[in-house]
Amino acid sequence: MREMARDGVELSGVNCNCVLASPCKEEKVREARLVYGWMRKAGMAVGIGSGTCFIDLLCQEKLTVETRKLFDEMAEKGVSPNVVTCPYFDSWVFL
Repeated sequence: MREMARDGVELSGVNCNCVLASPCKEEKVREARLVYGWMRKAGMAVGIGSGTCFIDLLCQEKLTVETRKLFDEMAEKGVSPNVVTCPYFDSWVFL
């Protein structure tokens, strides 16, 4: 993120979501938490892209408490569930 800002890239929700997608796809929870935390502090988190990506990773890793907190945060911000997040309601995550 610092390199992007240093190189003159305007930090936005779109390019931050792209950065978050990488550790999520690689199942790197620690790194995803860092990126998501930075996005939240910068006021860019809790969108459909970032939330869905991060929820999917957390569910795959069976981190149910953190998943539920993020899902609730998304709902508070008016972000609706989608085809990725909805199936988790019917599985082990929210039982």
